[in-house]
Amino acid sequence: MPLSQGITVDPEDPQYKQIMAKKANILADALFGARVLQTGVESAVAATKVVYLFSGAGTITGVLSKNSRQEAFVNNVLDQLAVAAEPGASAHELTRLKRVAPVHLR
Repeated sequence: MPLSQGITVDPEDPQYKQIMAKKANILADALFGARVLQTGVESAVAATKVVYLFSGAGTITGVLSKNSRQEAFVNNVLDQLAVAAEPGASAHELTRLKRVAPVHLR
């Protein structure tokens, strides 16, 4: 949209220059305001990330994530299978048994 759109004054008239200057100022103010708003949003996002990292929420959400729960379930099943395979085995032997479990179970 050109700045001169909607101006009915003759381009040679001094009032035309005033109108164009006002429109240019409004455009510059809008661009400046948008940049300030963008910087503010970026700062808020960065601050939120810092608070999230230092709050320990990342650890909590990691524990609650679907993949973590699935891994914990598989490890629990492997523990139970290892104990069932060798009821009197030591912790070291149970760890060895879990390592030789088929890959699709891990």
